[in-house]
Amino acid sequence: KAPVTALCQLEGYLLVAQGPNPGMIGGSKLYVYEWMEEKLVGRAFFDAHLFVTSLKTLKYFVIFGDIHHSLHLLRWREDIRMLQLLGRDPIPASIFASDFVVMGSTDGFLASDQ
Repeated sequence: KAPVTALCQLEGYLLVAQGPNPGMIGGSKLYVYEWMEEKLVGRAFFDAHLFVTSLKTLKYFVIFGDIHHSLHLLRWREDIRMLQLLGRDPIPASIFASDFVVMGSTDGFLASDQ
């Protein structure tokens, strides 16, 4: 398997960023795992870009930073077990860290690049 580059919780699930490795076509992948009967069971995946450097969640929203493809916003759909792309930054940037910013009823994103 590929190396784990980031992980966090997602509404009771485990969200893991893996890859890339020489045997993988493309880049990194995000996997959603559920703990069932003493083992982790894969529930969903998302094909990310080159290399996921940061991964954060807020309720059922996910942001991840990529080393070359900037910031992406996803939504976890538990009813159909799918990570759905809501948007991404169109300007390439090397993201090293990212997080959600909540100020009252306003949500935002914070990212650190090179």
